[in-house]
Amino acid sequence: MADTINSMELRFADNLLPSQLMPGDLIKVDNECVTIETITENEDGFNIYTRNDFNEEGHIYLFDDETIEWYVFFEED
Repeated sequence: MADTINSMELRFADNLLPSQLMPGDLIKVDNECVTIETITENEDGFNIYTRNDFNEEGHIYLFDDETIEWYVFFEED
């Protein structure tokens, strides 16, 4: 498994609305890629709880019409 991760690169994929996100997605918050732990919808937006590489939890709130950078791992040849 470690060899697979080493041959993969994290790349920007798209700007998504919060309604398009799901737990496990990688997003950029404050110049750091974090993993979405949970996402819940409110009247006018979404509460998104995240975790970084150091296992630190975070929270952001996005309105329905805001977008956020979405990242994916891309396998290098």
